Amino acid sequence: MKTYLFVLLFSFSLTPAMAQLQDDNEVIITDLMFSENWFNAVEDAKGTPAKVFYLDLSLQKNKTFPKEILTFKNLERLYVPYNYWESIPNEIGTLSKLQILDISGNYYMNRLPLEGLKKLSNLREIIVKDHRLAAGELDKLRKALPNCKVVTE
Repeated sequence: MKTYLFVLLFSFSLTPAMAQLQDDNEVIITDLMFSENWFNAVEDAKGTPAKVFYLDLSLQKNKTFPKEILTFKNLERLYVPYNYWESIPNEIGTLSKLQILDISGNYYMNRLPLEGLKKLSNLREIIVKDHRLAAGELDKLRKALPNCKVVTE
């Protein structure tokens, strides 16, 4: 029971979607995690791909990027920190509605799919904390996505 409670509380602390900042700087607390559009397993999301707006695969220790993610055309937020991916396919650029991408802590990934990421015109924030990217990779990312906030700390 203690382990379950710790995991539940820890997952809430990792979820930046719990609060959204509006233009007038008023913080609106939202309940995205409990909406019908929030998924934390690809298997659950595959049944209704059009309803997948938020996908959180944090801490799932997946070894490869699940290609099914590319079928979620309405995906706005993708949280995949602390998995074991070596790469993300350039086809991520087909997720045209993606606004937030968190790829923190994917230690096996040393390169980013810049060609694919450049195609994400709605991407406003990419979170790349706790990484082992090749030297210069973050600079390339910032140049490729000048209108996107790159969060590294």
